[in-house]
Amino acid sequence: MGRFAIRRLLWSILSFLVLSVVVFVLTNLVASDQEAKIPWFINTHPEDVKSRTDVALAQLESEPTHEEGAHKLVVIGGAALPLILTQFDEMSQSNRQRVSTALAPMLPRMGLADELEKNTKNGTLDPMFWVHFWEEHAVDYTEMSLGRALSRFTKYPTAENERELLVVDTYGLVRIIPLIFSTTDPVVRDALSRVASRIAEREGRIPASASADEVRRGISEWRDFWRRNRSNYRDIEGAERLTALVSETRYGRWLTRTFSGDLGGGAFQGARVRGEIGRTLPRTLIRASLAVLLAMASSFALLFFVKERTDHRRPGRYGVEIVQVFSIPCILTFQNGGGFSRNFAALLAAVFFLFPLAFRMAERTLMDLLGDPAFTTARAMGASENRALIYGFWPRWLSLTLMLLVPLLPLAVEISLVSELVLHLGGAGTLVAAASRLHDGARMTGIVLVLAALFMALHLAVDLVVRFLDPRLRDEAPPVGTG
Repeated sequence: MGRFAIRRLLWSILSFLVLSVVVFVLTNLVASDQEAKIPWFINTHPEDVKSRTDVALAQLESEPTHEEGAHKLVVIGGAALPLILTQFDEMSQSNRQRVSTALAPMLPRMGLADELEKNTKNGTLDPMFWVHFWEEHAVDYTEMSLGRALSRFTKYPTAENERELLVVDTYGLVRIIPLIFSTTDPVVRDALSRVASRIAEREGRIPASASADEVRRGISEWRDFWRRNRSNYRDIEGAERLTALVSETRYGRWLTRTFSGDLGGGAFQGARVRGEIGRTLPRTLIRASLAVLLAMASSFALLFFVKERTDHRRPGRYGVEIVQVFSIPCILTFQNGGGFSRNFAALLAAVFFLFPLAFRMAERTLMDLLGDPAFTTARAMGASENRALIYGFWPRWLSLTLMLLVPLLPLAVEISLVSELVLHLGGAGTLVAAASRLHDGARMTGIVLVLAALFMALHLAVDLVVRFLDPRLRDEAPPVGTG
């Protein structure tokens, strides 16, 4: 049983990953991808601050790409200084001059605008400035020193403590931004977001007086920024470089965004999409579940009713499939009715459509039980037919009920989505229609993945419970070759 559960769980995870790949490919073929420069599924050379700095320095030496390399160095900022200034003395005089001037635009955001003006002559920054800067601040560019500076600033967000963070520039973002996400103190969040906004040169301050919605929006925008730009400021080493083969790809980033709740179009929109799905999908699932229960109950009731009055040993003689024909008229008849009548019509249409499938599976189970030796024995001992069928085989009937959920619930959800769209019931069907009309991949991705996860979990749970209830399936066969 344990091996079976592990095997089924692994297959479910694999199936979900395959489905996620299909959804990812379809949504990225339609929507424009902001990460078009990275590979789709495997990234053999994931970029980090070191590789980006090396590329920028190489571009800086070539005249056609000089401006692009200088811009990249400014964007990477202080995170690149430990890599550049430790080898500054080994550079040629011309290279030092180019690098020094390229890094000059960083100084105002580091709080060193006066130093920039003092050390600039004829439009170029004296390279000796960076030599003296590193002699004075090299110790600040360490994890221990950064942690202490950040601790002091969060306790006492004074201008002096803020300057300690500004002087390390983007080197400190790897600690500052995650703290913005985790802190619950609005004053600390305000101070940290103010510093991060200045360093990243973007408007992202979250005031202490911000409302709950404004805080969520601000944090979501910082999460979106960090997902897109964190490779500019951090090293990828050891085991992380191995996982980066997948995580630093389009699919890896999409999967990370999806499981963190960002379903597309930015993290705040992802939060809004989650809210819409959370409001509408439960209505659809409740309607579908109720339809499944009514379809199974009515099919069992009809089966035992006709068993008493006809030759029940001739399966397939009842034309129950004709019931499905009434689904469409049922929806169309109440299309313009009131709220209760439209909801009742949607439920009834789903029951009509599901009833034949439930009846046929129950009928096949009944035929199997009537031919079971245990049933014959019970009848020979004087038990009534119904008592022998119900009390003697209740685990089989419970297994049948659970197994019916696997095909019927997804089908019921599909019917409910169509009914909600036609009858304007405001469930997930309306959300799907709006997503299709607006080409909104975020909503479609969220609905598909949530339903897929739900149905796979249901299938896994049913398999495990049925295997436990049915002794014929519970005992695993011994390995081949054993006595």
